[in-house]
Amino acid sequence: MRTSVQKRTDSKRWAKGRLAGLAAGLAWALLAPVAGAQSGGGAGPPGASFAWNEDPQRLVLRYVERPGELGGPEAEQSLSVYGDGRVVAQRPRFARRAGSWTTTLGSSELEGLLRSLLERGIVEFDEERVRRDRRDLREQRRLQRGELHHVSDPETVTVELHLDRYRGAGPGAREQRDLVKRIRWRGLRSDLRRHPELEDLQRLGEVHGDLRALMERPDLRPLDPPGGS
Repeated sequence: MRTSVQKRTDSKRWAKGRLAGLAAGLAWALLAPVAGAQSGGGAGPPGASFAWNEDPQRLVLRYVERPGELGGPEAEQSLSVYGDGRVVAQRPRFARRAGSWTTTLGSSELEGLLRSLLERGIVEFDEERVRRDRRDLREQRRLQRGELHHVSDPETVTVELHLDRYRGAGPGAREQRDLVKRIRWRGLRSDLRRHPELEDLQRLGEVHGDLRALMERPDLRPLDPPGGS
């Protein structure tokens, strides 16, 4: 049984991590359930609720960042969060803290992380609509200013969320079971800088910042330390 002291400790750790995530996001922009498994849950945005599968092997959250095609798959870095709070961060061999690293989030921390993503509208994020809005803005700028937009070999960011159930806020919201939400955005860094008026896109940038901050947590330890068994 988790004590009130443990829960307060988890909450403090998550608060620190979230502040770091907001800072990382700003800096970056400027430059199905298993039978018998337990479920964790919480409240998302006001009036919303969610639950995830606490099975240690069940993926809850996945983040992947791949540089442009010139970087190749070996330059990819990723973050995986599992139902019991286990975190696995993987970085390319030439990166700082290269290799595989791990830590564990407390139940309150994991709930707070998921809630923050839901508050930013990750489930409701409509890639097609946001891409259309971006295209319209670019066309408007081209006609008004003669401005053309081109980014050479941009990075691709993928965010994937798995929930046992999710009910959005608002009257008439229906519960979604075995929810899988996947967002894939190419050239996010450039788009965040050039389109501050696209609020949904900026919130995606905040999500990215939180996940990047999680990859930089000081309590991460090597998954396979030298000389380990």
